[in-house]
Amino acid sequence: MARHKARAALIAVLIALPVAMLCGLGVLQRYEVPGPQDHALSAFGDADLIIEPMAGWSGRCTQESLADTACGAGSVDTVSASNLSRQQQALRSIGDSTASTTSTSPLLPGHPVIPVRTAHVTADWQGLDVAVTVVGADQIRLRTAKVRLPAGATTMPGPGEVWVGRDTAERYGWTVGHTMQIGTANYRVTGLTRVEPLSGPSVWVGPGHPLVATGELSWFGTGAPVSRAQADLLNAHGLAVMDRQAYLDLQSDGPAGDGATATMLTLSVGVLAALVTATVAGAAFAIGARQQRRTLALLGATGADRRVMQHLVTRQGLVLGVVGSVLGAGLGLAGGNGYLAWIGAHNPYYPPSAQIPVGITAAALVVGVVSALVAAWVPARAVARQDVLAGVRHAETPSGPARLPRLGLGLVLSGVVLVVAAAVIFHLGSSATDAQEHTQTLFIPVIVGQVVIFIGMVASLSWCVDRAARGRGGPLGVRFALRDLARNRGRGAACVAASMAVMALMASILTVAGSQDIAETRRYLPQLPPGTAVLASTDAQGKPLTAERAADQIAAVEAELGPVPQRVRSQQLRTCDTDLSDSGLTWCSAMVSVVSTTATRVSPDQGIIQDPNGHRSYTLRAEVVVDDGSLYHLLTGHRATPEVLRAMDRGVVILNPALATGGRATAEITRRQGEDPIDRRVPVSTAAATVGGNRVPALTTRAMAARLAGMPPEKLPLGPGDTWLRLPVAPTSSQVDRINAAIARRTTVQQAFEYESGPVHSYRAVLRWGTLVAAVLLVAVAVVVLALSLSDSRTARQSVAAVGASRRDLKRITAVQSLVTVGIGGVAGALVGVGPIALAMWAQGPAGSWGVPWGYLAALVLGVPVIVAAAVRVLVPAASPVLRPRD
Repeated sequence: MARHKARAALIAVLIALPVAMLCGLGVLQRYEVPGPQDHALSAFGDADLIIEPMAGWSGRCTQESLADTACGAGSVDTVSASNLSRQQQALRSIGDSTASTTSTSPLLPGHPVIPVRTAHVTADWQGLDVAVTVVGADQIRLRTAKVRLPAGATTMPGPGEVWVGRDTAERYGWTVGHTMQIGTANYRVTGLTRVEPLSGPSVWVGPGHPLVATGELSWFGTGAPVSRAQADLLNAHGLAVMDRQAYLDLQSDGPAGDGATATMLTLSVGVLAALVTATVAGAAFAIGARQQRRTLALLGATGADRRVMQHLVTRQGLVLGVVGSVLGAGLGLAGGNGYLAWIGAHNPYYPPSAQIPVGITAAALVVGVVSALVAAWVPARAVARQDVLAGVRHAETPSGPARLPRLGLGLVLSGVVLVVAAAVIFHLGSSATDAQEHTQTLFIPVIVGQVVIFIGMVASLSWCVDRAARGRGGPLGVRFALRDLARNRGRGAACVAASMAVMALMASILTVAGSQDIAETRRYLPQLPPGTAVLASTDAQGKPLTAERAADQIAAVEAELGPVPQRVRSQQLRTCDTDLSDSGLTWCSAMVSVVSTTATRVSPDQGIIQDPNGHRSYTLRAEVVVDDGSLYHLLTGHRATPEVLRAMDRGVVILNPALATGGRATAEITRRQGEDPIDRRVPVSTAAATVGGNRVPALTTRAMAARLAGMPPEKLPLGPGDTWLRLPVAPTSSQVDRINAAIARRTTVQQAFEYESGPVHSYRAVLRWGTLVAAVLLVAVAVVVLALSLSDSRTARQSVAAVGASRRDLKRITAVQSLVTVGIGGVAGALVGVGPIALAMWAQGPAGSWGVPWGYLAALVLGVPVIVAAAVRVLVPAASPVLRPRD
């Protein structure tokens, strides 16, 4: 191995590639799917417990779980004033709520705690109000949230200073050194924090800061898990305690079905990765062992036992397996964490932490080493049994006649029968609920069948290569290439196996992604009619926008898209309350809505309500707005006929066909916030020109709305609502972002512009990037294996050159062999990877969707062999003839 460093390095690289892929995917999986510790960090920060007033405390009830702060049996909807006073008094008795130092409470001895105050305030931004959450706590002593503090911070901001979330600073321009107005006072920004997305504008100060003097008080602490007796003592005073360990236990207790499915998917990925590693490594060792046959033959000629020679090659497999696996794990972890670091450097939110998936990494290392051992053991036996004289002469021993691979074909047939039987039985015998809740009973036999098919295909490759190399026509270079493949099928089969293994794994992943893309499209429910958009009617405080601000919104749209040909500001019926949760925000809701629920049925075994197509039931709701025909014209593109206007005056006109209920529907009327709605049956009419979209309102006249609400028309709470637009052109995603940014700068309303862009198609990104990754892996594996193969076939090509073959023919030989081996491997891998997965997707019926991404697979199957063959023809030099003197 020391004499053939290049060959050993190539084999180690082949082992490292699948191990690196598995470790890199493990890092990304840990990042994309947060675990219990990630949820605990968001809720607790670095604390072990949280003490705050118990929700729904009646004066007697206690917590049922330490994972939340809710009162158990005997809770009340509204805590009485006397109990609120008792709770606040108990909170204040814990310690000094303005101090930064930790203290221990007599209610919870042995647990140091710090005060945390939270206030909701209003900041001024260009004359507009912005709702801001202020958190007052000594974050340097103990983080109370998932927050990254400013670099080098040693103390919290002083009385005239604040820290601002970096995302908030970028949105409003509140950078370090900027002076911002909160309430009636000015504060200087001295640092930027990084918090989780969607947390809203945030400001961070110390517990004694003036901004949080009247904020809601809670306590965060550290220490051992809270006992039930300690919790009962706090509950007796109206306080609840959340324990980090109890919270973690709750997060870890997921549904059994989800755990089984996750285990199944992890197992299937591990099995496929092991097969890929073993097959690719086996191909490399098979070729490498052929190159060692003269050395091993000399050992045999000197009397070395076959077991010694076999042990020599197997030990090389162990060494290269360890080196390749460690190298692959390092590359995978470095690549995955490098990507996470890039994400953290290019977004203002809490940066992702480095991930080391210990379980997946250990499994990948074991898979790499064991696969290398197994892959080295098979060719080691073959080389140890070679003809000693032929090996000493360095002569290639032709492969024996290709026989029908009964074992391989039997395995392929058995795997196909298993996959088809599992798919058909599941499709015919399972309900829609089973298809959603028990997919592991389908995928486990399908994955087993896929593995059996894969092994059978590997066992049949030598025969397949022989059949593919039987061509007798064509130029001289093509005939020589095919003859050499047929004569040395072991070398060709190794190249085919390596390409097939990678293609099978990536084709399975692409098929799943393509099927999920189709399912995502089918499940998508449009929100707006095509060609229309809607602008939000309220600001960040929940207050209706003035006519001036609404005009600013339209100006922002027209600045990007040009003049808007048609616009209507709807007349909405709203009930509002400005005194909820002591936040100062205005909360409004539709006064009249039309409600419709899809036809449902109940699964007898699971009790899950679903519609006849296997989807869970859902309720559609449309707000009823007052219209004189102008909004009808904008949404449908047709003028309101007298029949439509009369239908509005008799009842409600529904534009969304999904809400049509056969002539009558249920109208929910809410006269005041907090009151239960009143249900009334109302005549409905489906518009002559219906449009899709769950955000589309139902239309009626002022007189009919008054009859529904049970009040005189002049007392209806009518007001300006959402502004509807008929767009001149369809905006791009970047234009939508610029429009929303411009509206936010003028009105503080975030994401005010809503446009029907259709399904997100998130899995198409997986398809595109997956195809690119597959192409890179296929080319890399093919190049490395072909490098070993060309090194092994150098003698044969030199012999062809010695009899007068031209350089063109010699280059054509290498290119044709590359094209044939990589092409056969691609086709075989696509069949193995696509067939079983597509059948499994089909078996789920309406609950699932199956779709083969033919275009992406065709690009891989046809494009990669051509690219590799062209690269080999251009880059690999023609073999020079070597003439040996005859004895």
